[in-house]
Amino acid sequence: TVEDGVEYVYALINKGYPDLIKIGMTRNTPEHRVKQINGTGTVDLWEVKFALPVNPNCGMKVEQQVHKFFQKQRFHVEHENDREMFKIDIFIAMDKIREIGSLFQAGNPIIY
Repeated sequence: TVEDGVEYVYALINKGYPDLIKIGMTRNTPEHRVKQINGTGTVDLWEVKFALPVNPNCGMKVEQQVHKFFQKQRFHVEHENDREMFKIDIFIAMDKIREIGSLFQAGNPIIY
């Protein structure tokens, strides 16, 4: 895991799913997490586009609030791990993660 227990709320894009953004959180680096996701056999590889470092034990809280905000744009498919997918623009996702995460922010946002 990352030093100091910093967590990340991230937004991923995928050329295979141009309309979808995957929003999640990790206690590792976003780069490490995307390698794990890409290891699950996706059509095209997910890429990290944005990550917000947040204080220890805050990532889940921020992620859940962002998911709740985008509830109506949630993309439903058959698989359990698809509940993090949303039909939204990447810039809207980035703004909302920054806004919700601002109280818990543990460093500058990272744009990839």
